[in-house]
Amino acid sequence: MNTTLYYFSGAGNSLQVARDLAAELGETELVSIPKVMSSKIDTGSECIGIVFPVYCFSMPRMVTRFVDRLKSDKSKYFFAICTHSGTPGRTLQQTAKQFKVKDMKLSAGFAIQMPASAIITFEVEPEDKQQMYFSNAKQKIKRIAPIIKERKEHKIEKVLFLKNWMFRIVRVLFSNSMKNTYKGFWANEKCNGCGICVALCPTGNIRISNNKPEWGQTNCESCLACFNWCPKQSIQHKKKTARRGRYHNPNVKAKDLFTRELGNN
Repeated sequence: MNTTLYYFSGAGNSLQVARDLAAELGETELVSIPKVMSSKIDTGSECIGIVFPVYCFSMPRMVTRFVDRLKSDKSKYFFAICTHSGTPGRTLQQTAKQFKVKDMKLSAGFAIQMPASAIITFEVEPEDKQQMYFSNAKQKIKRIAPIIKERKEHKIEKVLFLKNWMFRIVRVLFSNSMKNTYKGFWANEKCNGCGICVALCPTGNIRISNNKPEWGQTNCESCLACFNWCPKQSIQHKKKTARRGRYHNPNVKAKDLFTRELGNN
């Protein structure tokens, strides 16, 4: 393969972007980051990209660990795409810095806005607005693809809405809050113990006990895959989500994001 695209996705937005980009590039292999975290990461392709969502103005923790495991190789063309619902902030600068620490170069970094999936914080956006994001994303991917095909250098995109010191404080506050996301999850009487949440969890942090999911205390990525993909909408977060809808990318199926076999509880 000329290009390998590694992706991390909770609601399916980043997987959709990875798929659309792969269709434009051709000769591209898609690889789930959670599925390779416990094995050797093959970087045989000459062009390597990572696609991931922005969580609290940062890379998901698993994506950070993934980059740390990449083999340093200056002959490769590396690029990154982050999906976000409002602003990417300096997330891609964070990515570029991590590559630099490993004596590698992130040659291009792009941000693509997609519908919000953090429904424990926000309401589900109207469908017409979602469709606008999808349309804009496809157009941007068509502009990105030639840059990647030709292995061009491109500026690392960023959107600054706060001064750097203010941004760092906000990021730390949000990040600390995310670390405790698992504490708020619970399943109501609609839960039938189907185990889809277990199959989706990128870290294996959920198990079924007494026909209900239980969340571990140390390994939650706050991706909300369990919350957004529950077919019964039985998974809640604290007391604020019972009347809210759920969001997952309409072009992606839950099984596309499974990190383990359904029923492997």
